[in-house]
Amino acid sequence: MRKRLDEISVNLPPALHAKVVYDASIYIDSAIKEVERTLAEAVAVVVLVVYLSLGSLRAVVIPSSPFRCRSSDRPRSCWPRASPSIY
Repeated sequence: MRKRLDEISVNLPPALHAKVVYDASIYIDSAIKEVERTLAEAVAVVVLVVYLSLGSLRAVVIPSSPFRCRSSDRPRSCWPRASPSIY
């Protein structure tokens, strides 16, 4: 936005000055960074709690893996079938 404002200022009359009064991008950038940090902390706490409660690294790795199924698979093909009549 500031770059575009500099381009526009060239075409303005000499007595008219343009400036940024309020820049929301600074607040938005800091809010996004805070959300990313909070999500990372939440994942770390969940992994720690699962490890401490189940006591196994394998118990932490399996639920923590976000890609257990391929997106091309049918939604139910990733889970073991209880009985063929249900599906």
